[in-house]
Amino acid sequence: MKRALLLLCSVTLAVLGPAHAFQSAQAQQPRAGAQPVPGASPLVCPTGQHVLEDRCVEDGEDPDHRSGNYGNLSTGVAAGVVAGALLGRSFAARTSDARRLVPVRMYLPAPAIPPRGIGAYGVVALRGLPTPATRARLWRLCQSFVKYLPRPEAIPNSVRRSDWMVTVWPLTQPEAAPAKKDDCDFVIDHYDLYGGISAIQDAELQGADLSGPGPFLIGWSPASSRGVKDKVVLTFDMSSLDSQESFDRAFIWWQQRVVSDPKLWRHGWSVEAIRLSVRDFFDRYGESALNAIRFFGGK
Repeated sequence: MKRALLLLCSVTLAVLGPAHAFQSAQAQQPRAGAQPVPGASPLVCPTGQHVLEDRCVEDGEDPDHRSGNYGNLSTGVAAGVVAGALLGRSFAARTSDARRLVPVRMYLPAPAIPPRGIGAYGVVALRGLPTPATRARLWRLCQSFVKYLPRPEAIPNSVRRSDWMVTVWPLTQPEAAPAKKDDCDFVIDHYDLYGGISAIQDAELQGADLSGPGPFLIGWSPASSRGVKDKVVLTFDMSSLDSQESFDRAFIWWQQRVVSDPKLWRHGWSVEAIRLSVRDFFDRYGESALNAIRFFGGK
């Protein structure tokens, strides 16, 4: 901030300085027809003029507001204002890039995905509804989802929606009372299967290999990049995860390392930066955890 202000002052002085010097030099030049009468002491001016300091000026004239000088000063001030605006815009852009995404979770039906005005988003994508064989595992997945990501109601109004990283659990009845209570039995039973399958299909259109049983965490940044061929999609294949601890680790990484670090997402996914983040976070959990996270798409 201090550097931006100093730069603004330097630019403004550089612009105004020459204008002020030109104004001073012009003010020292006598106007035509306004010379003092030779030999007169004290100074006597012709009719229609009066003495100002050591020279004659036209009656009613205020040399500080003559059009020539005022125009030069106006030009200098205008240039300073423009320079300040450009500096302010540049500073605002750097500030925007430095802001962090705020992790948020939502239950949404498929037609409402993605929500409007957000910065980036991910989808918890399932291939199927719970069966007796998969129910306990999906319940543990839901527990990690609700325990590590806050609801929208918990986000202060001061946080812009464009700084939200929304992780969506597709749900057919998001307004139902059990959903509002984060009842994981209800949440997995009423999973919006189209919302999950379409997310998988769109990621595959961008080159993702999601041949496992899932679940998958699929992310797009910016939100408008979904299904766009040359944009990068981030996928986290959780097919090999089973324990509560393993799902917890997955959402902790998503919350802390992906969402909270602006350089990873602000202008689309930063592939190399996230790879370093993944390796650093999962070093102690083995290569299988590291290999679960992949990027696809892009030029």
